[in-house]
Amino acid sequence: MEDNVPNIYSNMGQVIHSQKDFAVTFGIVVPPDKLVESKTENVKGEYTVLARVYMSPPQFKALTQVFNLQLKKYEEVFGKIIELSKDLPEGE
Repeated sequence: MEDNVPNIYSNMGQVIHSQKDFAVTFGIVVPPDKLVESKTENVKGEYTVLARVYMSPPQFKALTQVFNLQLKKYEEVFGKIIELSKDLPEGE
């Protein structure tokens, strides 16, 4: 890994797509009283957008396959991850 690439923590994600690409948005849910102190100015509601990555459909699919493989390996070692909610709106 490159040393000059910033590391970020994200506890919120969103994926949208068009016919030609996918957009993956990473953000952090920030308590309302902390929004003013946030270093990022892209504040939408109760979360701050940290980064948005655009990918072609083939690259998005390849990344999804890598995520699924790593998730499977993780759960084999550490046990099943408890899902937060299955009541998410379609596309999130």
